[in-house]
Amino acid sequence: MYKLNHSKIILDDDIIIIKPEKRSLIVAIAQGFIGVILFIVLSQFFNSLNYFVMFFLFISVLFFVVLSILGLIYSIWGSKAIINSNHKMIIWQQGLFGLGIGTDRIVKFRDIKFIEVNIDTDNQVNGHNFFLIEINVISNDNQKNNLISEFDKLAHLDILSESINNLASDIARLIRCAVRFQKS
Repeated sequence: MYKLNHSKIILDDDIIIIKPEKRSLIVAIAQGFIGVILFIVLSQFFNSLNYFVMFFLFISVLFFVVLSILGLIYSIWGSKAIINSNHKMIIWQQGLFGLGIGTDRIVKFRDIKFIEVNIDTDNQVNGHNFFLIEINVISNDNQKNNLISEFDKLAHLDILSESINNLASDIARLIRCAVRFQKS
């Protein structure tokens, strides 16, 4: 298992599961908190509110609570992508509203040209010294599909790039394709 800054990757002999970013759980909890606060406001001032304000608060409570529940399910049990060597395909799952269950995209192993590891650094004189490192799947028609994106300070580049490179090698070994490294 790989634990990156924003993702958790579960490895098995014939399957790799990429879990959603950790911040999706924080967003879901914040949405639930907003929904609870709006519910408290609605219940405390129910008799003194205008009908339209009360209706707006009620719809907002429903929206935030339902969105929070969906976000919690996606954060805890959902997955961003599944690489399955038994079915010989990568399945990108739907995000928040799909709960990480329904299929968003499918790329079969035979349609994959290579796995790309792309490191984008900001080394300007007045730059903020951050980097973005990604693992992308490049298909035969040169379509780029993102598996993992990590963003961090430039000081952590060596540690994170080693984990990303090892993960990309594990993915390429499962798919049986090449890994290409790019730095910009």
